[in-house]
Amino acid sequence: MNYKKIFKESIDNYYFKLKNFNTPNSYKIFLYHGVSNIKSKGIENYAIKHINKDKFYKQIKFIKKNLNVLSINQLLGIILKKKKN
Repeated sequence: MNYKKIFKESIDNYYFKLKNFNTPNSYKIFLYHGVSNIKSKGIENYAIKHINKDKFYKQIKFIKKNLNVLSINQLLGIILKKKKN
């Protein structure tokens, strides 16, 4: 199995898939394993869990423009309010 190809295809479809995340009454938490300005030499980032800082900024800009971004405190407030009702 070619993991690099699978991960590359996943990243290539990132923005398309991300737009489908914006569903009502649904919350998603994003986790970045790492952001770096150092070009990967391969093995230390084999699973492509770390992204280049320029891609990171591009993704954050896209997220802010296309999705409703909440802080973790805002999300917690919504969850606690729903539990009270």
